[in-house]
Amino acid sequence: MDEALAAVADFGDLQSPYTLGHSKAVARLAGDAGRAFALDDETVSLLRRAALLRDLGRLGVSNAIWDKQGSFGAGEWERSVSTPI
Repeated sequence: MDEALAAVADFGDLQSPYTLGHSKAVARLAGDAGRAFALDDETVSLLRRAALLRDLGRLGVSNAIWDKQGSFGAGEWERSVSTPI
């Protein structure tokens, strides 16, 4: 399960050169935080898995929007925050 979720996270991170490895780094931080708060192993695992998938909705937004230089216009902002998963 963890390998499959990591593959999905890597696929999502490939959308932009700015996000390569980001999902795995967030998952690592989430797991470390869970251990720091003395959460049980199952909960730490769930935290890591959720962190791997937290950006999955980004795939529904065009690279033209994510890689744009400068501020989002009103329509671009709307598309970036209301993308269904």
